[in-house]
Amino acid sequence: MTQRICVIRNDALGDAVLSCPLIANIKALWPDATLTVIAQPSIGPLLRYHSAIDTVLDAPNVRGLSGFIAAYRLFKHHAFSHIFFAHLDPSYVWAAWLARCPHRVGMGHTLILTSLLTQKTTLKHPLFLSHEAQIQCQLLRSFTSKIDYTLKHFDLPQSRDSLAEAYTLPINRPWCVIHPGFGDKNRGWPPEQYAALIPLLNQSHQVILTGTPTESNLTTAIAQQANPLAINVCGKTNLIDLAALIHHADLVIGPDTGPVHLAALFGRKVVCISPIKYIRGFRWGPFNTHHRLIKDTGHCPYRCVPYRAPCQQPHCIEPLTHQRVASAVASLLETPSTTPIPTPNDTIHNWLRIEGVVCVDIESNDQWAAGMALYTWAHPHMRHCWITTRQAAVARQAAAHGVPCLYRPTYRMDQWIQRMSQLHTLVWHAKPSIWHQAIVHGTALNTDHKPVLAPLSLPKTLSEWTHNLTNQ
Repeated sequence: MTQRICVIRNDALGDAVLSCPLIANIKALWPDATLTVIAQPSIGPLLRYHSAIDTVLDAPNVRGLSGFIAAYRLFKHHAFSHIFFAHLDPSYVWAAWLARCPHRVGMGHTLILTSLLTQKTTLKHPLFLSHEAQIQCQLLRSFTSKIDYTLKHFDLPQSRDSLAEAYTLPINRPWCVIHPGFGDKNRGWPPEQYAALIPLLNQSHQVILTGTPTESNLTTAIAQQANPLAINVCGKTNLIDLAALIHHADLVIGPDTGPVHLAALFGRKVVCISPIKYIRGFRWGPFNTHHRLIKDTGHCPYRCVPYRAPCQQPHCIEPLTHQRVASAVASLLETPSTTPIPTPNDTIHNWLRIEGVVCVDIESNDQWAAGMALYTWAHPHMRHCWITTRQAAVARQAAAHGVPCLYRPTYRMDQWIQRMSQLHTLVWHAKPSIWHQAIVHGTALNTDHKPVLAPLSLPKTLSEWTHNLTNQ
C-alpha cells in the first residue's frame, strides 16, 4: 500500500522555503510515497512546482471549532501514514491526534503538544549552532541520519528569455534582484541607501526591484531616487514569476525574508542586509550558498525585541552604509563559481565574528588568569567579548587592563538581566550556579534568546569550542 505523507507548513513564505530541504529529503527517503503539503493559499501555487511534492492543499483556517473540525476531517479523509509538523500548530496537532494518524512527528519543546506526538525531536545543542533548515531536517532523525542539502527543489516553467520579454529586461546583462521589503515589526535598510547602491551595481548588472503590492511605496521611493537605473516590477509579478526572476538572477540583495531564502535555495549569490540583533543570522541567514551577511550592532546599547517593543533608534541602521554593502557585493562577485559552498561550520565561524557576543565570568582575583586566558582565546573569534564579575576588585583589574567589564552586585539581578539583554549575549562562560541559571532564564524571558551557560574550560580550536557547546 502506498504511504501517504503530509507536511504541515501553514505559515509564511520564508518558513515554507526553509522547509524545502526537509520536504526533498522526505521524498528521497520514501520515493514511492504520496507527499502532500498543507500550506497557506498564497504560497501553494509556488509549492506545486516543487519536484518532491505530489499535492498541495490549502491550509484550513483552524481558528474556532469549525476550523478545527475541518482539519480533523481533512486528516481522516486522506488517512496520512505520517504527518510532519514543520510548523507545530496546536490545532493541527490536536486534530491529527484525534484522527489517530499513526506517525505524528514534531519538535518536542512544548509540554502538552509533545504528549500528542509519536516521534519527538529535541535539539541537543544551542539554537545558534544550527540553521532553521537544519533544524527542520532534524524531524527525520527518527527515520534516518542521512540528510542531503543538495537535492533538487523547484522546476519552474519560466525561461530567462520569457521573463526578459514579459518584464522588458535586458537579456544580455547579468541581473541583480533587490527585494527590499521586510517582515512585520522587523527593520530594514532605508530607501536612500538602496538608491545610492544602485549606481554602483549598475556598472555590471541590471538592477530589478521586486516586492509585493504592499511594498510598492518602498520600491517606488528607491526607483525614483535611482531613476532610470533600476527596473521596478514590484506588484507586477506573481509569486512564481518572482521565484523565477530570483532563480535566473546572478545576485540577490535583501533582508532575511522569503525571497532571500529562495535565492539561497536556488544557489544564487546573496547579500543579506539584517540590521537588528533579534534576527540572528545563525538561524535565519542565507544557507548553503555563497553569501555575505551585513549586520553591525556593536554600538547598539538597547534591548532588541521588536515583536514586543518596536525600536526606532538608529544605532543598528547607521553603520550599514551603501559603500559597505557595495564592498561586500564586490567581494562576493569575486568568488569563483567553482569555489566550494561554505560548510555549516564555516558559516558559524564567520557569523560569530558578526554576531557572537561572549562573556567570561570571573568570581575573584584568584580566577583572573584562567578567565583572561579564555577571554584572550575567544576575543579574535567573536564580535565582542566581555568579562563579567560581582567583585569590585575584579572590575578594577579589568579596567586597568582596558578590558570591557560588566560589574554589578550579586543582589542587583534586575540590572544583570537588563545588561545581559542589552548585550544580547550568546554564550556565558561561568562556574554554574542557581544564581547564574536565574540570570540566563531571566534574560531569555526578556529577549526571547537564552544565553548558553558554558564551563570555563579553555578550548584549543573554535571547532572544539562549538563541539563542547553541543554537549552542554
